[in-house]
Amino acid sequence: MIKVAINGFGRIGRSLSREILKDKRFELVLVNDIFDIDMMKYLFKYDSVYGKTSQNIDNICFTSNKNIKDLKLNDIDILFECSGVFATKKELQTHIDNGAKKVILTAHSKDIPNYIIGINDNEYSNEDIISGSSCTANCIVPVLKSIDENFGTKRCNITTIHSYTSEQNLLDGKNSDTRRCRAAPTNIIPLSSNATNTTSFFLPHLKNKIYSTSIRIPVENSLLIDLHIELLKKYDLSKIKELLMTISGKNGINFSCENIVSRDIRNSSFSSIIDEKFTQIVNKDFLRLFLWQDNEHGYIKRVLELACKANYHEK
Repeated sequence: MIKVAINGFGRIGRSLSREILKDKRFELVLVNDIFDIDMMKYLFKYDSVYGKTSQNIDNICFTSNKNIKDLKLNDIDILFECSGVFATKKELQTHIDNGAKKVILTAHSKDIPNYIIGINDNEYSNEDIISGSSCTANCIVPVLKSIDENFGTKRCNITTIHSYTSEQNLLDGKNSDTRRCRAAPTNIIPLSSNATNTTSFFLPHLKNKIYSTSIRIPVENSLLIDLHIELLKKYDLSKIKELLMTISGKNGINFSCENIVSRDIRNSSFSSIIDEKFTQIVNKDFLRLFLWQDNEHGYIKRVLELACKANYHEK
């Protein structure tokens, strides 16, 4: 059994903990965050998105250490860093120094290896500090890579239509970004996006050919990627759909013919659900795809797959 710990008990950390407790491959030993322990346990049990859980957490050690140097990780196989605060190799090395054998960051990083299942996980070479990249990269890259390899990409535009997050304001108020000043539950808010950098990291030959934006919308969960790809040559839509059906079921991808909306994908284990009804092409060379994802649950499923791979290499 893989002994794991979580640092950072926000949306990803709590979703990850619920899934770990369902998975017999893992034992959740330690959870740490900077806020009150009773509050951590309450937020684990009661969740406004996923509902109440009856999972037993009595055997888990909860701590509220502000300084990660104080964490004791001697029996931990993998530490999941979910705080959103520590992201550099130097910072994450602290967990290794504290005794953890491996660290997996649940965000894209600029200075540690980033892996996506089915894209480059076969290149994993037993590094002790790695990243599972971002939820959006896990949604976009496997599909875009398949399209690019089979049909070629001249350029593409990515619009991430994303549920609001805890970094936004509930009501209008102070924020370093003026658009983020505005109330998240009552506004459609356009923001800059890091999807250009995360996508081109895995597809470097498309660097400077990708443009991305993000739109935050008043829903509490899920994302929808509106992906526009200009192909190198002209193809029939049937040919493209044939490819998409062949990759469905692999690497967290699903090709759905159902008329789904955002609430329908809650708890979906897929990191990319291709919407068949909105797979469209103009002039046989301008492709449009809709990709759905439960940006918490779909993402953490791939992170746990990565954790199993990292632990296997450790042995």
